[in-house]
Amino acid sequence: MTFAAAGIGSGSSGLLEKLLAVVRAEFPTEIYRPAPDDPVFVAPACVVADCDRVVSMRGLCNGHVIRWRHRRRPALEDFLADPGPPVRGREALSVCTIEACCYGNFGKGLCSKRYERWCRAGRPDPERWQAPVLVALGVAPAECRLSFCTLWAEGPLGLFCRSHHERWANAGRPDPERFVTDCELTGTAHISTCVVFPAS
Repeated sequence: MTFAAAGIGSGSSGLLEKLLAVVRAEFPTEIYRPAPDDPVFVAPACVVADCDRVVSMRGLCNGHVIRWRHRRRPALEDFLADPGPPVRGREALSVCTIEACCYGNFGKGLCSKRYERWCRAGRPDPERWQAPVLVALGVAPAECRLSFCTLWAEGPLGLFCRSHHERWANAGRPDPERFVTDCELTGTAHISTCVVFPAS
């Protein structure tokens, strides 16, 4: 649990120590992730196969509930037979169509690096164009830092794939570790345990 010292007035001397003395051992963390079988903090998991989000209603997470409603509320067994691709934030991003390239698709089936070269070559027929080799044989760049993304990292920092780098930039370029944590926790059971004491 993170306790911000700012805002603790002089009249609250010792309050933080007293509070920490009674906090259970598993709680002193900024983000508390309860065990999957915790009877108090955790809702059941979404019944859609491979979905790691918690139930919102009818055994489905919020994302799958929205999808179920958009399909005009079919019988649940029919919906589960074909729930569609992973919900937002978990879907696999499209990859460059050049063999052995795991950079994200930027346009015309090409990663941004090859797309620029293709444009400079006069935009020839992609089927006949000799795409340049960007990575030495047997050498793979680092993957995007998000665990559910298998694309190669791009950009000067080399932290995220192109799409997730844009998502990070649009979020105001927060601390990368915090951004990764927030993305990983979206839709899952967790509690932010940050406490700020008011000034007295």
